[in-house]
Amino acid sequence: MYIWNSVVRSVTSNEIMESTRMKRAHALSVVAATLSLTAASCSSTAKVAAPTTTVAAATTAAATKKTTAPATTATATTSATTAVATSAPPATVAATTPPTTSAKAATTTAGTAASGLDGLFLAVPAPADPAGFAKVVAVTADAAGNPIVGFTSVHAADDARSDLFVSASDPKTHAYAKPVAVATIATNSSLPLSMAYDPASSSIVLAYEDGTNIGLSTSTDGGVTWKNDKAATSTETLTFPKVVVLQGNAVVLYTETNDLKVISTPLGSNTTPADSTKVVAQGGGTIDAALGGSLATDGKTLGVAFFQESPSGGKDIDFWTVGSPEAVKVGDTAGAQNDSPSLALAYTNGSPVVAASLGVKGIDTAGIFFSASTDQGATFGTLTLLPGDASAGPGFTTAMVTGRGKSAAIAYASNTGSGDATCGQPKLVLSTDEKTWVTCSPTAADDNVDTNYPALAASNDGRLFEAFTNSSTAKLAAGIYVASIPPAA
Repeated sequence: MYIWNSVVRSVTSNEIMESTRMKRAHALSVVAATLSLTAASCSSTAKVAAPTTTVAAATTAAATKKTTAPATTATATTSATTAVATSAPPATVAATTPPTTSAKAATTTAGTAASGLDGLFLAVPAPADPAGFAKVVAVTADAAGNPIVGFTSVHAADDARSDLFVSASDPKTHAYAKPVAVATIATNSSLPLSMAYDPASSSIVLAYEDGTNIGLSTSTDGGVTWKNDKAATSTETLTFPKVVVLQGNAVVLYTETNDLKVISTPLGSNTTPADSTKVVAQGGGTIDAALGGSLATDGKTLGVAFFQESPSGGKDIDFWTVGSPEAVKVGDTAGAQNDSPSLALAYTNGSPVVAASLGVKGIDTAGIFFSASTDQGATFGTLTLLPGDASAGPGFTTAMVTGRGKSAAIAYASNTGSGDATCGQPKLVLSTDEKTWVTCSPTAADDNVDTNYPALAASNDGRLFEAFTNSSTAKLAAGIYVASIPPAA
């Protein structure tokens, strides 16, 4: 078990100021015209802020992780107003399958590149032996727009259990508090973690795999104390939880054997979990539950995006409004085999948008594809391949949030490429209109960041937070980083 200590050595205010002024080349590109930014190059100055806590070395050597990568991540963008039990499908949602949509290569342009980074902060430094540290992170923002990170670290002694921690940011100094231990989990640390914030009750909610349970931890005091419950329990192993908050309920999507299920439980309750609802496939097909799914809310309804086996081979991407009789097809891979595709779901102006990391037959490049609905999920537009970073390919995890207007952000860590990328890791794809997209990163290519599963959150004031773990010490210190990007104008 990792031991978290307060400051090992005192850090003077001058040191913090100097660290804040450190000039680090980064490569975050955004659309200048709509973000009201004036810099005209992809390279700019960023702050790397010193944390106020450090970590003592683990008492025993950490073992190497031995688990499968999580498949998806998604974050809700709006506080909830309607309970899941009463989430009727919109009147315009079709009960039958809409016409099949085709995929196309991107016709969007990169726009004018500009700096858009508020700061890159080392939120939680890694211990001396970082082998089992923070393989998975989650991030959310409180009502005041302050980021909060959650993460798990494997037990050094047996590699069979892990500890769940949370660290919240100070709104004045941007420093992150000493991580608070939340729970001990019966699985190791490379399994999915999902996080949400409920402004109505000031609750931070964490959903996580815990063997044959989906664990659910809630804090109402900014992460200082936690109440640990179960969102779901079974005789089977439950995996890939995703949580959103809807009218005082924590709603969780998870995988149980060959099914995707949705379950709702009152925040902070110790009651026996209610009956779950199975996700409905499109056209009576077979859901690929082993890939997980993505859950989001527009504050009134709940939606789920997932993969199912395509009749023509390959994978279909489907969307289901919770409570509707059938799912709607978003698009497909045109028969292309995909071993580890991932996707994310969010809402824009009451209608769902989907991002997926995959390959499509007939398009030479695998990458991030995007499709939007404008009719509350009744139909979806053509899958469009978004611009990437040179030959750097997509990743195992896709995260997405939406913000003001039609602003959207997609994050992934590339796992392929020939070394010609101009930006670092993880990749960040930004748009202010869901038509013109730019892909870069909060870090520079020569920072040599080693990361797998980035997380995203959008605050009520329009800022974007990207959290990721760097396990390399080649240039940047190992630890959890949070990039803060200002809101669109």
